[in-house]
Amino acid sequence: MSEDKTSQLISMFKNLIKDHGLPQGVADIRDPDFQALAEAHIDEFHEARDECESDRTLF
Repeated sequence: MSEDKTSQLISMFKNLIKDHGLPQGVADIRDPDFQALAEAHIDEFHEARDECESDRTLF
């Protein structure tokens, strides 16, 4: 996957996490579309989740 596509996915996941809350894992996501997307792009989801978690601990 191209770097631009990866960055777009991570940004999209960060927005979804902000909208739906910070899940501990994919199984904790209640929205079925969000969960399916996270399962399909698990590495990008985990990176976005880690970035959101880091942002939370800074404030």
